[in-house]
Amino acid sequence: MSLLNKITDAINDAPIDNKLYLIEKCSDSAGFFVNNKKLIYMVKNNDSVVKNSLETEYLHLRSNANILSVENLQNFDSGFYNLIEYKISFNENISAFESFINLCLAHIELMDSKNFVEFFNSLVDLFQNVGKEKKQNILGLFGELSLIYYFYTKFSINLSSYWHTSGTYSKYDFSVKNKNIEVKTSNSVNNVLIKHSQLFNSDSNYLAISIVENNNSGISLKELEEKLKDIDIIASDFNFIVNLEKEKSRLNTADYSNKKLKLLDINIYDCNIINPFNTLPENISDIEYRIDLLSYNKIKNEDIKHLLNL
Repeated sequence: MSLLNKITDAINDAPIDNKLYLIEKCSDSAGFFVNNKKLIYMVKNNDSVVKNSLETEYLHLRSNANILSVENLQNFDSGFYNLIEYKISFNENISAFESFINLCLAHIELMDSKNFVEFFNSLVDLFQNVGKEKKQNILGLFGELSLIYYFYTKFSINLSSYWHTSGTYSKYDFSVKNKNIEVKTSNSVNNVLIKHSQLFNSDSNYLAISIVENNNSGISLKELEEKLKDIDIIASDFNFIVNLEKEKSRLNTADYSNKKLKLLDINIYDCNIINPFNTLPENISDIEYRIDLLSYNKIKNEDIKHLLNL
């Protein structure tokens, strides 16, 4: 039985009696519990977090809470714990509920259950998207994750820690030291939609085109995620896991699991070379247009690793 099924079954079977029940012990200091049919992620307060209570629409943080007993765990170590309650029924959004579980597991496995308040804040940022209309197209995320997989498998370069370094609304998709990579996903290089000021400015910018087609012999975004998580160095990057869950929360769940896409190639261009306008009038801004890159030379594969200095 998967952990998700074990947790949902335990919530369904749990009584409403104001008592705390263990669902799964995940480490010596952390685990999943249920109280009045609400999932609780609980961690020993080894960081000496001060007592506090913070509440959002979906989550309730209680830090430095004195827990005396667990109903179904006779040898429970009483003491002070930090707790996050998932307030919403898992039936309302099972993908968001699974994201919560995945990130709690990542907090245990990759952060040794430390920095609890910072972890809670990352969850708050993620769950701001829960319940909103899913408008994000999966093509963009597929193109960005394909770039991470492509760079790692072809050049042994791990870009995962440079992805969305300022969260979902980072100016650039990747910020690598003093260089930036913006990814556009298209079916060709002769019809690429760009925002002029984002690419052509005083920063050192590169444009990566992930050439992708709808193809039933391709893979889903979910399958691409699984390929990335099979790479230990990527799967152990907590910030990457958090950013991935944030992006997934903005997607249509059916497209994420079922829509098949195929990466045909990735072309990378120096933005200093492909800029179609030397200057723009000062009274013009926020220009967005489609550019044909067919006549421009892409950066050679052997130059990419040297270029990024990784």
